[in-house]
Amino acid sequence: MDSALVQRTRYQLQTRVRWAKTCPPPLFPNACRLLLSWIDSSPILRGLVLRVREATEHFAERLASDLAKDGTPAIKEVEGPYETATRDDVAALAIAVLHHVQGMQFDRENTRRAYLVAYVLSGFEDKQTLGNLADAIRDVAVQSLYEYLDEQIDGRNAVLGLLVKYKSRSELYRRHRLREAAVNGLEGRTGERALAFDLYEYLHDQGVDFSIESVSASGEPDLVASESSGRQLVADAKYVNDSSDPRKVIAQGFRQVLDYCRDHNEPVGYLVVFVNRDLVLDLKGDRDDGFPCFRTGGYTVYYVIIDIHEHASTASKRPKPRVLEISTEEVILDVKASGEATTDPVPVVEGPSDLAGGS
Repeated sequence: MDSALVQRTRYQLQTRVRWAKTCPPPLFPNACRLLLSWIDSSPILRGLVLRVREATEHFAERLASDLAKDGTPAIKEVEGPYETATRDDVAALAIAVLHHVQGMQFDRENTRRAYLVAYVLSGFEDKQTLGNLADAIRDVAVQSLYEYLDEQIDGRNAVLGLLVKYKSRSELYRRHRLREAAVNGLEGRTGERALAFDLYEYLHDQGVDFSIESVSASGEPDLVASESSGRQLVADAKYVNDSSDPRKVIAQGFRQVLDYCRDHNEPVGYLVVFVNRDLVLDLKGDRDDGFPCFRTGGYTVYYVIIDIHEHASTASKRPKPRVLEISTEEVILDVKASGEATTDPVPVVEGPSDLAGGS
């Protein structure tokens, strides 16, 4: 992987982890705080951490409960180390511990607490110095989190991280703007093409460099960004409003991305669906490392649903939402039944790019 965006993220992760692992013990809590804050601000890494949020909350509650026993519990009252059955569990425990450490003071008065944190993390039983305890926590928690994130930083996760961040930005801050773009136009485009243009702008601001490319055999996807290694990112945007059939729109989008993946010999594609109606789409697809997707014939299409509808009231005051379930069979059968290529006149872009369509 030679993507500049991925390389830059990986380098920044290394420098921040290095400081957390080498700083003097009294500065360790602040180093944890800075590391976690930076991860949360990274559009790529934040998505990876969100995937283990439920397990992280479980370990955080358990840790807080254990350390609250009688103020400072005896070692026999605490079970350690905590069991971690998967790599996700290892990462979740590491994050929970670092969140706890960032609120501590690493001084003599807190040696016992630091010892118990190290114990539940790794079974470490050397109580000699704060330096030893800090190193025990660093060697497991900081290193485990670093290795987990470093393994996950590839082209696919870079794209998914950016799309998750784009979904949050769109739903929190851009609903009205995106609806206006779809209805009244943006840069001479309306509807689906206007929304796709907003997606281009976001990806460009995040470091994706692209230009217009020739059309593939299956028409023109919204995005085919190439990187110097020859791999390509294939993405398409679709728009669901009151006048469209969500099932048909989703199936058509999936079919288009699948056709583009075949044309470009790429195993992975991405579908972004903007929904402007009072409806919750419940797609019964697959999951890949926590990310929703559809799979068929050796190809994987990841999808992101973005709600841009103007709701009349806040979430707490709304009536029970209308939910439309769309099964994998409905999407896949449409692909197998049609077989024809689409020719929707939407832009195609090519590299060089800072993102790749595969690892």
